[in-house]
Amino acid sequence: MLEKYGAFNLRSRIFPRNRIHTAAEFDKVVDSGVIDGYDPPAPFLSKSSPIVTMGSCFAQNVSAQLSAAGYTVFTARVTDHLFTPPALQLFVEALRDGIPAGELKRYWNIEQEDADRMRRLIQDGATVIVTFGLSTVWVDKVTNSMILDPTSKSVSAEGKGVRALPDPARYEMRQMQLGDILNSMHGLISAIRAIGSDNKIILTLSPIPLALSASDQPVFVADCVSKSALRVALDELRRSNIADVYYFPSFEILRWFATMIDNIWYEDKLLSHIRHDWIRYTVSKFCQYYCTDSHATAPPLP
Repeated sequence: MLEKYGAFNLRSRIFPRNRIHTAAEFDKVVDSGVIDGYDPPAPFLSKSSPIVTMGSCFAQNVSAQLSAAGYTVFTARVTDHLFTPPALQLFVEALRDGIPAGELKRYWNIEQEDADRMRRLIQDGATVIVTFGLSTVWVDKVTNSMILDPTSKSVSAEGKGVRALPDPARYEMRQMQLGDILNSMHGLISAIRAIGSDNKIILTLSPIPLALSASDQPVFVADCVSKSALRVALDELRRSNIADVYYFPSFEILRWFATMIDNIWYEDKLLSHIRHDWIRYTVSKFCQYYCTDSHATAPPLP
């Protein structure tokens, strides 16, 4: 009966059945039950390797921790425009095409010198780490066009810093279709490869939830659909076997597995913020598999 599994390591495909008590047990399951099969053949990032990160929170956390460890990392400090696949695609296409500085500042809050530096690094073969955060987009119903800036919404949220547009009825939040998400991901990769043809690309999915829902779905349901659509698209992308494109399962470590064992939330008393010790552990697992001469720290379990 087990012959149908072929060359798969069946042990790593079994869900843990016993309660996990120690950090060592947790870390072992992360290796065998989360990362196994998603790791590169060998680590390829050294302290002399240029790295560019873009997108949502995990890319920024990787950047901060790798920089602190002496790696060469550049992250453009932009607002939360770059969390959706089409926004990321359009941003990299703008880098590729040399969009005027005024538009870079208007749409992505990025200075020309930062854009030029990011383009040069990608041209020179930098490894690019991209983190997707959302697959819900704001659409102008009159023009049927996407609004690039998700903070210029058609609704207001008291105390959340969300600006109201002059005509709220004109705009709506929509969940992207799987095919459109996948097309944007392919377009993003193509744009990166058009700037630098030899780049390794590492894709991740942010565990941070959707801040609000202005659709017909409750916020937790909308968040589940948004993340699930991104994860399915990433799985489809992986099956395309694009050379030097990897997926690191930070989402699975933090959103699926760690929450079964510990309370990973409430950093600074905010439900939507993950504790820094769990972020450090997850980034250290990234370093274990992608960085030379690097080892993971222990997960923050009692």
